Amino acid sequence: MKKTTRILGTICASAIALSMCSMFSASASAASAVRIMGDLNNDLVVDAQDAQVTLGIYVDALSGLSSDDVNNDNEAGDINMDGKISVEDAASILSYYCQTLVGGQPLWADFRTVSYEDGTGFTPQYVTDPETGEMTLDENGNPVVLKSGRIYALRGLYIEAGCASGQAGETVTVPIYVAGLPKLAGFQLTVKHELPLKLTKIYSDIDKQEGWNPQDEFTANPNAAEDQGILVAAQADDISLKNGFVIGEFTYQIPEDAVSGTHYAIEIDPSWTMFVSTDCCYSNENEMIMNGAYQYTALSGLVTVK
Repeated sequence: MKKTTRILGTICASAIALSMCSMFSASASAASAVRIMGDLNNDLVVDAQDAQVTLGIYVDALSGLSSDDVNNDNEAGDINMDGKISVEDAASILSYYCQTLVGGQPLWADFRTVSYEDGTGFTPQYVTDPETGEMTLDENGNPVVLKSGRIYALRGLYIEAGCASGQAGETVTVPIYVAGLPKLAGFQLTVKHELPLKLTKIYSDIDKQEGWNPQDEFTANPNAAEDQGILVAAQADDISLKNGFVIGEFTYQIPEDAVSGTHYAIEIDPSWTMFVSTDCCYSNENEMIMNGAYQYTALSGLVTVK
């Protein structure tokens, strides 16, 4: 992953790859409480004003007027995720904004080296009969849960929902980007959306990537729940995906009566999202040792009504 330039005056450089969150205008009267990374003034746009606010927090801390510690109000400005609001964070926000001005689509993953989410919120898997694939039940008729002894050895994965905008009644597509995947054997990706937005289609070309066996598991379910869709893929061998790879495209129907300026949150659900490599191994039917699950950072996106 690339480190961001630290000198504010030289940040407006060439565009890098992939995300769309700062490219659409947005109303300050957001319909949801979703927080967009880099958006310090809560207008759901990442621009120079956000960099200025971030720099102001840093300067005030230097002067002893306030603290530069991350809190609920300023956490969107902690780009490098070190727990402090710094000049480096302000530089990252301005760089992100400048890249969008010249047609770039930057990923916040380009500015980071660590991840928050450790995967422990993932819902336990169940024991299934290897012959029939049916769920194994205990004496009370309840599903038998695999015991987990997970060691999260793989770090640096970023999952980022993009942004899209459209008129009331139109369909729009939100890309889900990933970065930091040097090896991948399978994943379950669950994306939640704010109602009454409706998910109509999920597309992925993961099964067309070099090294992926098209006969192995690949499922896209846009009807997993009223407010979520699930993308699942798994095979026996690892493949490598370039940073900024679009792991899935989620197409949504904007309500016919949607009001211009409305924002609908698009968020990764960590309780049903996991990415693994072939380091994953199983000792027996009642115990699961998983060494290859990725720690990850998941960033939200938006659908905006024009």
